[in-house]
Amino acid sequence: MYFRANNPSCRCTFSQVKLSLMTLALMQAFHPAHANPTGMAVAAGGALQSNPSTNTLQIVTLPGSILNWQNFSIARGETTRFVQENSASTVLNRVVGANPSNILGTLQSNGRVFLVNPNGIVFGGNSVVDTAGLIASTRDLSDANFTAGNYAFSGTGNGDITLTLPRRLAAASPSPLARSFWPQATRWTWAQTTLAK
Repeated sequence: MYFRANNPSCRCTFSQVKLSLMTLALMQAFHPAHANPTGMAVAAGGALQSNPSTNTLQIVTLPGSILNWQNFSIARGETTRFVQENSASTVLNRVVGANPSNILGTLQSNGRVFLVNPNGIVFGGNSVVDTAGLIASTRDLSDANFTAGNYAFSGTGNGDITLTLPRRLAAASPSPLARSFWPQATRWTWAQTTLAK
């Protein structure tokens, strides 16, 4: 049996089509369409991740946990939620892969979140950031400094931090980290000047 496309020179057997479809399905299984963070490795502390729904990644962490990620992006319509002990708890998320972070969906945490990506970080116009505090940086923060509470960033990241003002920013005002929202960047790009409601 042969299948013929609109182009008469294109002929393939049923087995070839079936093999192509199976290959495509396998590729999608290993490269999912969603873009919540992937490739987590715990460097310090402890973390347990789960998917309570299709578009939600939930990470329960011990205070002071350090997580290294191959990719840390959140697609529009997706949620990444960090569940921490309390609002004073912190988690360091360091991207060790080659891609910038695109925060286009929702980032939630009852505690404080550090995001370090030397390749750059983009906060899209439809993103929602709802944390007790957030620091995003293209400069590195050593494990020792983070653990000691010495938030001295070093090095030079090649990426930019691009901020299209998120749809909603929510941070606990008493938090010193909330007052220093996004302080660390080599270069900034402001894509919008007003906060969309």
